[in-house]
Order: sequence, then C-alpha cells, then structure tokens
Amino acid sequence: MSYLNPELAVLDLDLLATLRSLDAGKGKFLNELIELYSQDSLPIFQNLLRSHEEAALHKVVFYAHRLKGMSGNIGILRLYRAFEAIELSYAEIPSRDLLSMAEILLKEYDLALSALHKDWWTQDQAS
Repeated sequence: MSYLNPELAVLDLDLLATLRSLDAGKGKFLNELIELYSQDSLPIFQNLLRSHEEAALHKVVFYAHRLKGMSGNIGILRLYRAFEAIELSYAEIPSRDLLSMAEILLKEYDLALSALHKDWWTQDQAS
C-alpha cells in the first residue's frame, strides 16, 4: 500500500494531549472536536470513496485534501499521511493498491475513530 504506512502511529498523542489541555484537561473541547470530526468527515469520506469508484481523479484529490486537513487538525496521523499521499500522487498509485484502497481506508478510518473515543473521549466533563 503505497499510500498508507502501517508503521506510523494511528494518532498523534502529543497533539491530542495539547488539544485536551486547552480547557485545563477537562476534555470538553476535545470531545467537541472528536464529535465534529466524526460527523463532518463521514460524508466527505463517502464522497472520496464514491469518486474513487468512479475513477474521478480531480474529485478524489479534492476530497483527500479536505480529509487530510481535518485528520491533521485532530491528530489522526496515519490517515493524515494516507490522505496526503492520495492527494499528491493518486494517479501514480499502483492499480493493485487502488483495488483495495476503499476497504483499507474504511478500516483505518474506523480504527482512528475507535482510538479517539476509547483513549481520548472524556466521560466526566466537569465545568
């Protein structure tokens, strides 16, 4: 998979710790960011996958760019790098890798969201 590096960490723990610290460690701000990412990225992700199925190069690059920014802003490192690689060189990704791209990106997306909710979602959001 030339666009996904499985050796990279799923999440940028330093960035997430910084985001959590922005409200004195209460976690409400980070929870809001996780919630926004979960809601806003899904339709864009679906558009990227649809564009990939249609081999619409410009649309794939456009959606990869949007998802790269969103993923980077919340510390989803491995997906950020995958979307960056897709944005910069989608046309050069070997066809054997393109065949499995949707399935791999979906797994990676689910893994990242699960890790955010499991390890970074704050249950007790004291004011």
